[in-house]
Amino acid sequence: MRAANLAAGVLGRGVNIGAQGFAPRLSRGPHMSYVSRVLLPQERIEARPKLSRMAQYGAPIIEFLASILMWSIAREAILAFLPEPDPTLQAVLKWGYLGGLAIFTVRFIWRFIVRVSRLWFHEIAVTNQRFMEKTGVLNVSFYSTDLEKIVRVAIDQPLLGRFFDYADVTIVTVGEVSHKTQGVAQPIALQQALHARMSAVRSGG
Repeated sequence: MRAANLAAGVLGRGVNIGAQGFAPRLSRGPHMSYVSRVLLPQERIEARPKLSRMAQYGAPIIEFLASILMWSIAREAILAFLPEPDPTLQAVLKWGYLGGLAIFTVRFIWRFIVRVSRLWFHEIAVTNQRFMEKTGVLNVSFYSTDLEKIVRVAIDQPLLGRFFDYADVTIVTVGEVSHKTQGVAQPIALQQALHARMSAVRSGG
């Protein structure tokens, strides 16, 4: 009985689970999401796409490991071509190698923190009227466009994106104004959700 009452209450609030497999979050009170606070009257969220964790975490990790590998190969190649052991040059190479590792590590940590923050505080929403995207933590950037103004939804999928199902999605509006969202998980589902809502809006649904 309690479960039935809860389900009835959710349906009574008009919560709509997107047909393309995205489930909108139910947020209330002071913790309500940013896009939920900027909804227009009679506007409802149809889909809540997410950024891909692989796209956000994997890129800096792969870049860090590749940098360490190339740095190590370069050091070993220099040592192999030395005509004879030179203590001074070996010391310079050693400290240069360690300094490079420190730089790579600091850069990796910083990029990783930025990517994690972007993943946690990034919001995308497809409503029955608009496409919206919010980025940033302290300095918030908000993009919104009416569905009826969208003329094309383009997908740019790298090789890793084909394996891990993520891609950059570009929204092109009237006048060829484009807006790109990088590293979206399930990009085909987002494209289908947008096309479905665009068709519904243009047909008066």
